Amino acid sequence: GFGVVAIKAAGEIEALQKAMAATFQGAGRSLAEASAEVNNLREAAEKPGLDFEQAIKASLRLQGVGLSAEKARGTIVQLANAIASTGGTAENLNGVTVQLAQMISKGKIMNEDLMILKENMPGLSKIMQDTFGTSQAERLRAMGVDGKEFVEKITKAMEALPRVEGGISNSIVNAGTAIKMFLASVGESLNKTFNISAKLDGFAK
Repeated sequence: GFGVVAIKAAGEIEALQKAMAATFQGAGRSLAEASAEVNNLREAAEKPGLDFEQAIKASLRLQGVGLSAEKARGTIVQLANAIASTGGTAENLNGVTVQLAQMISKGKIMNEDLMILKENMPGLSKIMQDTFGTSQAERLRAMGVDGKEFVEKITKAMEALPRVEGGISNSIVNAGTAIKMFLASVGESLNKTFNISAKLDGFAK
């Protein structure tokens, strides 16, 4: 049973690592840089409001719409802190990054985007008001603010927010991540030792 869980964890982590490697290669960057970014995201995920696997998925999502890995990570860290400051969780962060990626992809800010963002991130209205002088999509479009500029400017504004200290909930999330990474390392060793991937492929065929 332990072996099965370990192999499953190894497969899930490997899939995320391969996705990051493919994204970096697509941007003309090296596998070593991709590996370093995964480690950077793991360290960033120790902060409140962020989970390791969701951090990688959020990074891939934002890189997919044109942000560099470094800018994506900076945005994720600031979003996580802002969301945690209002009692939000990594699940809320996931909803926010999905919507921001769609906003950048569309190139313009729509009311439905802002509604979902504000639902998952209650402090956004104030950040927008302080940054743009409005929290309304129509006015932002009239000002010529597109999705990418919106993300860049609110990320900058969120840097000034107080940092949220970790608590019991964050410790539980971090412990869960540590356990999964441990299981993944065991699963990777099991796979190398017993060539489980090849045996499963053969069984499937």
